[in-house]
Amino acid sequence: MGERFQVFLIARRPVPGNRWGYRCIAALHHQWCYGTMPLQALHRFFNLLRQEENKAIVRDELRHIRKCLADRHAIINLAMPCPYISSLLAISWTTDLELQTYLSSASYKSGLLDVRYESCWSMGICVIDITDVDRPAYCFMDEPGGSPLSAHQYLGVYASHLFTTQQQGDANAGPIELSAEDQALKCLADVLSVFWALIELAGHPLVPAEDLRDA
Repeated sequence: MGERFQVFLIARRPVPGNRWGYRCIAALHHQWCYGTMPLQALHRFFNLLRQEENKAIVRDELRHIRKCLADRHAIINLAMPCPYISSLLAISWTTDLELQTYLSSASYKSGLLDVRYESCWSMGICVIDITDVDRPAYCFMDEPGGSPLSAHQYLGVYASHLFTTQQQGDANAGPIELSAEDQALKCLADVLSVFWALIELAGHPLVPAEDLRDA
């Protein structure tokens, strides 16, 4: 049950033969993530990544994992090789304290995945490439082997299904009485949050399909 969604963070690292390849460095499963939630969560993650303090630690973790992967005697947690990056990803997908307060019903720790294993497919996935921390790339996918989608394209693909899902969820939750003013404020907060997420994400490059095959 649920509207399952997975997020995978990838980064380039050296591989034998003087080549570069991609490796998954953090992964998250969210049991209830649908509609505009993935877009807003990705927007929050990029906002956290812009903070200079976070950016410095992320760069250090990327350097550390590349060094460890080159040394087979190095000690590294292969299930979660970048704990700080994983925490930023999890916080972004489970907490929103900006336009409206949102806290996921599950702790972020319970959603973190072992990066060594493939996860089951769900309602969709998001892939984020942070090889270049100053200019991270992303894409959404709505089906296995599908083409990379921008935030705007992903929202368009799921629009009809998501609005139906939200209406069914509201009906199952029982009647909730809101004043006209509260309804207007909630609607405005939702619209503004999605609008700014789309505007911000439009400035980020998409992860190319060939890079997805290498990851």
